[in-house]
Amino acid sequence: MEHLYSWALCVTICAVIACLTEMLTSDSKPEKTVRMVLGGFMLCAVIVPLIEAVNTFKEIEPETIPEYSSEENMKNAEINMLKKELMILLNTTLQKKGIEPLSSEISLDTDDSGNIGKISADIVLSSFDADKKLTTEETVQTELGMECNVQLSGH
Repeated sequence: MEHLYSWALCVTICAVIACLTEMLTSDSKPEKTVRMVLGGFMLCAVIVPLIEAVNTFKEIEPETIPEYSSEENMKNAEINMLKKELMILLNTTLQKKGIEPLSSEISLDTDDSGNIGKISADIVLSSFDADKKLTTEETVQTELGMECNVQLSGH
C-alpha cells in the first residue's frame, strides 16, 4: 500500500510541475514543443514506477521459492509446516490458560502413504508448575484433540 501511495504522490507532484511549467510558457512560440515534452514527462512519471514494480517481481531469488525434487520431499515440507503451525496453536492455547511450558514438541505419526494417523504433544513443565500438569493434559486433549504427554523437569 505504501508503494501505491508514493506512486500517486509522485504522479501528483509531476502533474503540478507540468501545469506550472505550461502556465509559465503559455504565451511563447514553442508552446507545442513544451506540451509534447510535458506529456512525455507525465508519461514517464506514470509508467516508470510500474516497470520498476514488474522488475522487482522478476528479481525474486530462487532460494526463496522452495524446490521439491521429489514427492517425498514435498510431503516432508508439508509435514514440517504443519508441525510449526500446530506448535504455534499449542503454545497460544497454553498461554491463554496461563501455562508456560519449558519445552514442547509435536509428533505426527504417518503411514506409508504419508497420511497422518495420530498427533501427539510432548510438553515439559517446570517442577513449580506441577499443579498445572492435569490442566495442561485436559486442555490439549479437549481443545486441540491431541494426545498429550506432560512431564515435569527434573523427573
